[in-house]
Formats: sequence, C-alpha cells, structure tokens
Amino acid sequence: MANLTNDHFNAFGRITYGYAAVETGIKLCVSAMARIHAHDGFILSAPYPAQALANVAKVLANENLKPELRKEMIGLVDRWIGHNLIRTYVAHHRWRDGARPGAIRPTFYDVRTPNSVVKGFEDDEKDYTTAELFLLANNLHQLNEDVKAFFANSGLEAVLEKIDAEHSGQAPI
Repeated sequence: MANLTNDHFNAFGRITYGYAAVETGIKLCVSAMARIHAHDGFILSAPYPAQALANVAKVLANENLKPELRKEMIGLVDRWIGHNLIRTYVAHHRWRDGARPGAIRPTFYDVRTPNSVVKGFEDDEKDYTTAELFLLANNLHQLNEDVKAFFANSGLEAVLEKIDAEHSGQAPI
C-alpha cells in the first residue's frame, strides 16, 4: 500500500466535499425544475445514485428549461458526472504507489464485467500525483461555484423561494 500523506488526505477530503457540494446544488436545481419544495426534492432524490440523479436532472432540464439554460444545466451535470470516478476511488478504495514518482493509484476489484478484474497493480493504469488530486479538488470547487451562479442567474433560485413562501406555515395534509 502507498504511504499516504496529509496532503493526500487533504485532497481526498476536498474531492469528496466538493463532489457532495455540487450534488446538493444539482438537487436544488432539480427541485426547482420539478417545481417542488426543496425539502421534498431532497427526500425524493435521496436514494438516487449519482448517475440516476444526473439522468433525472437532464430530463427535467430538457422538459422545463429554455434552450440556452437547458444546455448550461446539462453541461454542469456532465462536468459533475465526469468526477464520479475519482470520487468513487477516494470514497471506496485503498491506494498504492503509482508508476510515476510520487503518484498513487486506487486498487479494487472491477466486477462490472462477467469476470472480476483486479485493478491498480499494472504500470499502465491511471495514477495521480498530489498536484493532480488538488487540481481535481479545485475543479470541483469551481464547478460548485458555477452551479451556484447558474441556480441564482437562471431563475431557479427564485422559483424555490416562491415555493418556500407559499408553503411557509402550512399544516400537514
């Protein structure tokens, strides 16, 4: 196994947190596009794996947003899903030394094929330097900022604010 440093763990935490922050923003956008209270949107989307949430977000964007906003929303979702693999590596796998000096790579069993395949032991498999991990973390931070700006500038935030105001103080059915 790799001798992981505090910098590795710092980058891992930033990747995981950044990914979750973007996911929260996408759930707020989904709630607004579905015209439901954010609380209900979080409840409904809680069991969704990332790819399912992405699919729902894209469908709602296609059905509820103007073309220019639709394209932007789908682009944000695609950027988020593009980080799914590294988030999975960080959250679910052990790491070992990579092929490059100072690099590390995840080790795991890939069972998405008829036979299990052990990953992370071949020199040609993807590895990551600390700088590359921090770059991925910074990309997720920027993506979160982009999602927040989209939420505010697209009118979706105003949709949720209106729904919140309409439901404020209502008794349960």
